[in-house]
Amino acid sequence: MTKRGWHLSALQKPAGLHMCITPAHSVEVIDRLVNDLKQCTNEVKAGAEGGEEGMAPMYGMAERLPDRNIVGDVLVAYQEATLDC
Repeated sequence: MTKRGWHLSALQKPAGLHMCITPAHSVEVIDRLVNDLKQCTNEVKAGAEGGEEGMAPMYGMAERLPDRNIVGDVLVAYQEATLDC
């Protein structure tokens, strides 16, 4: 969705997406969003490449950790490694 110009927030426990739609959004924009969501969903179901970009892998890994108490430590280590802290 990011490649299509949408910026959605991934959620965990339960898994989901956060979107803000306001009266300022036209019917055309909403139709484009729904169409893009359908297309992206079909691409993922078909096994399309490209899901390893952005924060998706980090969220996926954090979701599957059996000990949720270490999520913060893992995220700090990830940021330090990627941001050259």
